[in-house]
Amino acid sequence: MKRWLPAPLLSLAVFVVWLLLVATTDLAHVLLAAVLAV
Repeated sequence: MKRWLPAPLLSLAVFVVWLLLVATTDLAHVLLAAVLAV
């Protein structure tokens, strides 16, 4: 079975870096970061 997050630490890093780059925590940016991280 395929894991939902094959590399959880990398996904977390992408999520955090994206939010740092856009410098905001608006809902749209958080959702986009989550989609990019998966």
